[in-house]
Amino acid sequence: MNAIPFTFDPVKHQFDTQLGPRYSVTQILAKNGIIDFSFVEEEIRLLSMARGNSVHWLTQLEDGGGLDYRRVPKSLRGYRKAWNLWKQRSGVQITSVETPFVSRFGYAGIIDRTGTFPPSVFLGFGSSAVIDIKSGPIGDWTRYQLAAYAVWAAGDSAVKGEFVRRIAIHLNPLGEYKVREFPLCTFRVDWAKFMSWTRKANQ
Repeated sequence: MNAIPFTFDPVKHQFDTQLGPRYSVTQILAKNGIIDFSFVEEEIRLLSMARGNSVHWLTQLEDGGGLDYRRVPKSLRGYRKAWNLWKQRSGVQITSVETPFVSRFGYAGIIDRTGTFPPSVFLGFGSSAVIDIKSGPIGDWTRYQLAAYAVWAAGDSAVKGEFVRRIAIHLNPLGEYKVREFPLCTFRVDWAKFMSWTRKANQ
């Protein structure tokens, strides 16, 4: 994993290194206009952010074995059900949970999950993946976000073409989920575009 030492301030969502702060993946995409929520009313945007934070915290506790289900608000229980249902059906083995990092390629971020799948799930071969949990729609920009995460998760070998699956999971309050996986054939293009935006943001 091509990481460098850093400190992380969760309140400011700021990654600091000896060379100064590093923008997160989503901050880089926002600075380049790839992510733009300016058309969303502020109240709706704040409610969506709060919901997303709650869902991430809920699933983090679930995967870490620290969740007391009896204390989960009813409005959030469907998200937990959907997450566990996908894990059961896919056969994924979670290997890391909410992992902050700073890459030597000039960006930072927090990977929701990394995981591996049994051989029978993917064309007869086991595979590893970076996984992003969404409580709202999966935007097309997620392909760039996960390309950046995949490179960090696999190290330099990802740049050389090692296959790390890029999977986004949309959970909803009804206990249902939708999966969007971004294809290997677009990985190099997606990664190249993200790196051009990273260089621009760091200028």
